[in-house]
Amino acid sequence: MEKEVLMESLTFEIFKRIVWRSEILETTFKRGLVEIGIRKSIPEYKNVYNVRYWAIYFILRWPKPVRIRFDLAKYLTGGRLPEHIDEYVRKEVRQFNFIFTLKKAKLGGELLSEKFVYNGSRLKIIEVSRYKHEVTLIEEGQRIVANFQIAFSPEYTVPPPF
Repeated sequence: MEKEVLMESLTFEIFKRIVWRSEILETTFKRGLVEIGIRKSIPEYKNVYNVRYWAIYFILRWPKPVRIRFDLAKYLTGGRLPEHIDEYVRKEVRQFNFIFTLKKAKLGGELLSEKFVYNGSRLKIIEVSRYKHEVTLIEEGQRIVANFQIAFSPEYTVPPPF
């Protein structure tokens, strides 16, 4: 039993050192029709927008391409996300974000969107590929969110791999 706990602890420590603390921005594993990856904050988000994030994503390429991604983001004082629409190479891709606010900023840090699918106090669902959205400037405190995304193309079908 102690060996299992030690192995879990050791595995997590290795993961932290290699992925979380490293300067590697993305690690990807591709095998046939499946892709799994880990992504960290890019310098633009860290330096310009004062946002740190960590993401795990899964892509299935057949029969219809689907991407599922989970982000954990921390907006620091002075952090913001300017108004934008998430764009893709294919215009028919639709992406929905399920945003759970784990910690609200003391002042600022509101998520604004042209249109919400659902707009609750802690849970917001938006279609980021169709509507402008932003996070207002955080004047005091921190904002921490867990974001579950699903992106797919109802019209586009990939040819069979066989």
